Amino acid sequence: MNSSPRLLLPILLVSSVVALGLAPSAKADVIYAFDATSYVNWSFEVPTIITTDTIITNFLTFNIVPGSVLDTAVCLAGGAPYVELLNPQTSFVTTFSPSCSLTANFFTPITQPGSYEFLGEFGPVTLTISQTGVSEPSSLLLLAGGLTGLFGLRRKRIE
Repeated sequence: MNSSPRLLLPILLVSSVVALGLAPSAKADVIYAFDATSYVNWSFEVPTIITTDTIITNFLTFNIVPGSVLDTAVCLAGGAPYVELLNPQTSFVTTFSPSCSLTANFFTPITQPGSYEFLGEFGPVTLTISQTGVSEPSSLLLLAGGLTGLFGLRRKRIE
């Protein structure tokens, strides 16, 4: 019985090191939400903040405001809309068809999560960049290890 606790400690240490080594690193996704109140709003999710020219075709949401200038046959006939980030530090182009697009030029570099605003030709435009929360794997492993240790102590007292 006396050798059991001496053997249990090395087993717990080795299993903890192996579990932490194999645990995936926690990374949060980034959500871009664009709101041109009078015309269009969209949002999409990407793994990191965009730093190069990029075209986005897969959206979480994409809505054209009914009755707006963009709610016309010319803009709606172009097929699937897309957002083009040209020099993503400052400019977003939302394209609905070859002859219908909306450009938003922000005057502040867009390099980190936050809210960016400017007053466009037809009203206020807001871009919000936020990170989604992700649990940290090592914290969960630490909790599991602690609970396992408490269970082991309880079991030892019962025997």
